[in-house]
Amino acid sequence: MELHGSGELGQVLLAASREGLYSMIASHASPACQAGIAHHWESAVGSSAAMRQQAETVLASIRNGRFARHLIGEHARDYPDRRRWRAERSSRLEETEARLRAGLRGPVKSG
Repeated sequence: MELHGSGELGQVLLAASREGLYSMIASHASPACQAGIAHHWESAVGSSAAMRQQAETVLASIRNGRFARHLIGEHARDYPDRRRWRAERSSRLEETEARLRAGLRGPVKSG
């Protein structure tokens, strides 16, 4: 959240696109960030086998046309899944983000 609020996220994503994700983490992420990634990796993304299986499931859905059919159906029904996802987003998270952004940017100066 801090990375996003400070505007650094764009720079980090550009670095990741140039260097690769893991090289970017090694060269741009703080030691605390790297320790957190190492500590929480398994619980956040699951095992390598589980990640591979999920990626294969998603790719199969794209390759066999299931996702395209879903997307066409979503469009025909005016995107109910998207509307539901937007409605269910955490307002608490959005409020926290707004406070963080305000705190990182400091008070707005007038005139």
